Amino acid sequence: METQSVIEKWPGVISTITIGANNENGGSRINPVKIGGQNSLPLLFKEGEIPNPPAIAFEIWDTPPQDWDE
Repeated sequence: METQSVIEKWPGVISTITIGANNENGGSRINPVKIGGQNSLPLLFKEGEIPNPPAIAFEIWDTPPQDWDE
């Protein structure tokens, strides 16, 4: 017995935003980061398009915070 995939369509679109600007646009970045633009819900990769790859940001401290417990 064959099973059929249930495809769930979502009528919305997530807005695209660009973080940073290159020299042509008055910034100092070599590669600006674009996020958003999906027309599917998260983790539903077959139902729509994901034009921009996921971006991850984090912060690295060079000194330990003073308010942390030993």
